[in-house]
Order: sequence, then C-alpha cells, then structure tokens
Amino acid sequence: MTRAGSLFAVLAVVGMVAAGCGDGGGGQLSLRAVEKAFHDAKIPFAVDWQRAAANPYLIRRTADNPTSQYPSSFARHVAGWADFVDLRTYVSRSALVFDNSASAAAFARWWGHHSTGNQAGYLRSKNVVYIGQLSQAVTRVMNTLGS
Repeated sequence: MTRAGSLFAVLAVVGMVAAGCGDGGGGQLSLRAVEKAFHDAKIPFAVDWQRAAANPYLIRRTADNPTSQYPSSFARHVAGWADFVDLRTYVSRSALVFDNSASAAAFARWWGHHSTGNQAGYLRSKNVVYIGQLSQAVTRVMNTLGS
C-alpha cells in the first residue's frame, strides 16, 4: 500500500469513529451502534442527541441537552441519547450512551435507587443504559451489545 493509501485508510477509520460508527475503541459502544442494534430488532428510536456530533444544520426536536434532567455528575458523561415515545400509550424507552462503562454502572445504580414508583425498567450493558419497558427483545439486544 502506498503512503497516500495508508493515510487514506487511517483517515477513513478515524472518520467512521468520529461519525459514530463502530464501538469507539476500548469496547465502548457508540450511539449509532446502539440505535442500529435496536432498529435491527424492530425496536427503533425516534429522536437522538449526541454531545460531540450535534448537527448544527438541523432544528433540534428535543432540548439542547436532554440529559439536564439527571444530576450533573452523570449528565456530563452522557455521550449520546436516543428516545421513543408511543403517542397512543405514552410508553417510552430511552438509551443513554456514556463515555465510559463506570459512569454507566454508577448511573444504573442511581436510577435503580431513585426510580421507585416508576414503571420503567432498566438494563445496562457496557457503557449503555436502557430505560423503558422491558421485553425479551430488549433483553436480547442489550445482551448482544454486551458481547
């Protein structure tokens, strides 16, 4: 491979990671990888937000930072968020993608302690926390993300 070809290959990989493709290195999952896994399982999300890759050319359909509802000690570690609300039943589901697995684990513990009375369940896999109605399909997706 020529020097220019090698440089192009490196830039292509860097571009894919920056665009949210792949796992972002170190076993961390990207928002796009999480959205694709749920989409492939026919459990799609409707809106998303990313801290690093917000599109300045789109009018945001959500708050600038939907994680502001969480304590700042967790919110600052959220790299991306995806959400869906069924407008007939108002049942919702969210996936929060953290910048590291330790923050995801801490958030899952916090959510489990502070969500009493909330009918939403939660699951964690690597740096992802799913909050919403639990099903076998959701469990399969989260298990797949963890492998």
